[in-house]
Amino acid sequence: MSGRVRTTGRSSGSSTRVWDLNTKTRTQRLITRGAYRPTENQRGRFRFTLDGDGWRFAKGRRIVVELVGRDAPTYAPSPTPFSATLTGVRVAVPVR
Repeated sequence: MSGRVRTTGRSSGSSTRVWDLNTKTRTQRLITRGAYRPTENQRGRFRFTLDGDGWRFAKGRRIVVELVGRDAPTYAPSPTPFSATLTGVRVAVPVR
């Protein structure tokens, strides 16, 4: 995942979750997740990689990428208020 970031505050963070969406049943399965912790008042480009797990998406399924500012209890919440603006976000999914 890459793009541009602008943060305010000392302890910002963004979590990303990737889901396998079954369009017929409208149910989702969590495939992987990861966290990106920008530096204090960061401006500029960012890039980070999620953990891969070799998941195979069945035909007709959708890949849902979710960006959230809080993903407790998996990742500890920020101890101080912050804001983050992500723009130009690109997600690359390796295929075989």
